[in-house]
Amino acid sequence: MKQYLELCQRIVDEGIWVENKRTGTRCLTVINAELEYDVANNKFPMITTRKSYYKAAIAELLGYLRGYSSAAQFRDIGCMTWDANANENQAWLNNPNRKGEDDMGRVYGVQARDWQRPDGTPLDQLKKVIDNLKNGVDDRGEIITFWDKLPLNTLLVSEWVSGMTHRLKTLIEILTGRLYQFTLLQNTRG
Repeated sequence: MKQYLELCQRIVDEGIWVENKRTGTRCLTVINAELEYDVANNKFPMITTRKSYYKAAIAELLGYLRGYSSAAQFRDIGCMTWDANANENQAWLNNPNRKGEDDMGRVYGVQARDWQRPDGTPLDQLKKVIDNLKNGVDDRGEIITFWDKLPLNTLLVSEWVSGMTHRLKTLIEILTGRLYQFTLLQNTRG
């Protein structure tokens, strides 16, 4: 908890205000913040300063791991997080690439489970990383990206997903019982 609170203080002291053009909300941001957790002995870091709905968070993560692209799929497992984005976001509702009610486009889990290589063939990034870790393949290039090379107007959310990267890192560490260093670079220019 101490390193989290220190990061919060760094954000207050050094952060730059950035406006989210989609939501109109301003956010105090720092670049390249890292937190490290020892997840040995089945310890799960749930670090926050506000009430957390653990079951909904686990359900959302499960949806990402399954590669969900529909708010209905998330609702079916008890996660209502995506309802507003999929069905009430006016910019997304007006997007000609939207496939209909509950469609979220190629978001988070879709990228992890069905990322499109430059040649158009799919890659299950999560499976590749976990298989390599289980088989002792020492590849410093193990990267799971949620960025989609497709035009941004085909996506519900932007390609910068710091929260999901942290949750995925934690999950992989729990599954493999090993501590890994992830670095997240975040776009602060909107």
